[in-house]
Amino acid sequence: MNADTREPYHRGNGCVDLAINATGRAALGVGFAAIKNVTYADGPMLVPANISRIPDYEVLVRFASIQGDPELHTMMGEPALARTMHGEDAASAAAAAAAARADCC
Repeated sequence: MNADTREPYHRGNGCVDLAINATGRAALGVGFAAIKNVTYADGPMLVPANISRIPDYEVLVRFASIQGDPELHTMMGEPALARTMHGEDAASAAAAAAAARADCC
């Protein structure tokens, strides 16, 4: 993925809200545009790496609330789920999640 991470990594633990865009809803196979109170536990924010030889990532879901120091507001609007294309195949967390969901039930 044409991405890097941005500090701070330690934002604490708690619940966040997520906003799912139209592309995300189609990729995930859901009809709703938001998810409230999703458990979050630390982690870096995804940022573009700007590597010219590979495609940019596409954001499917963004953080719609913050976790950690409210003065930083480091999560609001940042990617929570992204995908990218390489060659003819799509590599995405959404596809992996859908496959895992299909296998578990």
